Amino acid sequence: ESLGITPEMQIYSYRLGRAKPSPMLFEAACRCLAAVGLSPRQALYVGNDMLNDVWAARQAGLQTALFAGDARSLRLRSDDPRCQRLEPDLVLTRLDQLTALLSSAGHSIPGCGGEGD
Repeated sequence: ESLGITPEMQIYSYRLGRAKPSPMLFEAACRCLAAVGLSPRQALYVGNDMLNDVWAARQAGLQTALFAGDARSLRLRSDDPRCQRLEPDLVLTRLDQLTALLSSAGHSIPGCGGEGD
């Protein structure tokens, strides 16, 4: 919640009885965004799996970022046809890049050196 993400804005797959890349999860996220006046294109979904994160989020209309900073957890899924021509909107290799990105867009994360600290 210190990041401004209230409990009603948090989607947990186990609570919905689904697993990524189920569209149901991303549709729920889009409903949460709409409830606070945001469109899917105004949000950035960050994940480490090209199918379960990037492809699924893109299907819901979200902007996407692939976190490629940890080779052990990175899943490119190049053998899956849905991922073969898929490109994320951004590739991050360090999580602090996300803080810098949000700051440059005029947003800040409390506790991360933004204007609201």
